[in-house]
Amino acid sequence: MKTRSRNKATTGLVNVEAPSEATRRPPPTKYNSKVPLPNVTRLDGPAGPSQARRSRRVQEETGEEKDDRRTEEWYRRVPVFRIRGVYLSHLLERGKNTAEGKRIAESQMNAMLDWEADAGSMIVCDEDGQVLVCVFGWSLTGGKVLRKLGEPINFKSAPYYPGSRGRTLCDVKESSATDRGTYHDGFTPYQIKRYHTVMQGVSSLVTPVANARDIRHPADAFMAYPEGREGVDEGSSAHESAGVKHFVHGWPMQGHPHGVLYPSGDMVKGSFAALAASHYFEATKPLSYAVRARFKMCFPQYFEKYDKAFKAGQFNFSDPGPFLGRALVWKLQVNVHQDGLDDGPAGILPSGYFDGGELYLPDLKLKLSYRPRDLVFLMAGHLFHAVGRWSPRDDGDDLSPGRAGTVFFFPKASFERLEGKPPRWNIDTVSGRLPYTF
Repeated sequence: MKTRSRNKATTGLVNVEAPSEATRRPPPTKYNSKVPLPNVTRLDGPAGPSQARRSRRVQEETGEEKDDRRTEEWYRRVPVFRIRGVYLSHLLERGKNTAEGKRIAESQMNAMLDWEADAGSMIVCDEDGQVLVCVFGWSLTGGKVLRKLGEPINFKSAPYYPGSRGRTLCDVKESSATDRGTYHDGFTPYQIKRYHTVMQGVSSLVTPVANARDIRHPADAFMAYPEGREGVDEGSSAHESAGVKHFVHGWPMQGHPHGVLYPSGDMVKGSFAALAASHYFEATKPLSYAVRARFKMCFPQYFEKYDKAFKAGQFNFSDPGPFLGRALVWKLQVNVHQDGLDDGPAGILPSGYFDGGELYLPDLKLKLSYRPRDLVFLMAGHLFHAVGRWSPRDDGDDLSPGRAGTVFFFPKASFERLEGKPPRWNIDTVSGRLPYTF
């Protein structure tokens, strides 16, 4: 039941000041900051509301066809830029998440705080034409076709990145108002809302946990709701639990790189958690396919390697792959870091209702608007990256305010074990422990 805030409480003929918000609400704990269930009774279908009367199988096939076409259109129109003075070979040589590396990255990020963020689709390369980042954002070429489908791109001769001028969200609004062929290359609104709804549902069923290494302050383990939010009962903490879930089909125990590849604890830690994880993979299959199709276009060589290894290590068969793992980041601030577990490209996407949250790539001096519907592939194990401070925005009663993020990745240790193995190898042989095959 919704409650109205009251500035004063009346007792007899004497007006008594009501307790302040800070006094009335207890500090957040995992017991009084539970993620609410989404106020949604039916998810949009994989192909959108217009296809709702068709069978699930037909909707899934139609949705996949649409994503294939959108991916092809992105390739035909996406601009390609190089970053001056950056070489992937140099990035590969430095250590991961060193104190000095973080210090330099944070310093560069602070210098970029006032920069306008780039909202456009693009491919970003190093000086030698090695692809570092692929962005599925707003297409800002006015519908101009830059190449035919299948036509190779000469990355080495690409122009240098010109900056965000003419590519900001303000430019998007201006182009849309004048009908210059501006459209979005990433997810559709119904795709990302469906996905975020499932994330909230799973986070409500199994509370996310913030590891000490993922936060700077204990308070970061909880997200405070916006001031004056309706529906917050007196006596509640007006907070929501924040944290990370790792859904990984198989990875070795720490210190045992040649041991059994276990499904991550968040996937199988108890029968209820396993049920929630299975629901997540099944309900998010349409968006997972959209990620798969775009990754295949961006990094075809990595896709082929990842896909074969994924099929060897797959544990949940609702997941189309090719990434063996996902990190579900729920309502956490994301500080400067390199992904420590993987060497190849990863996929990242934001969802939810929030202000701020730009994506910073300080090694490249690149700042992206990084809004819901956007998808970014990047060499996350070698590029420092961070999400700018964000604040929750209350956009309606269906879903709770705040930002979530998802990382699609392939752990290096798992890939090294699975490379060259046949499909279903990890399940059929229990990581090679059984003497027989079938």
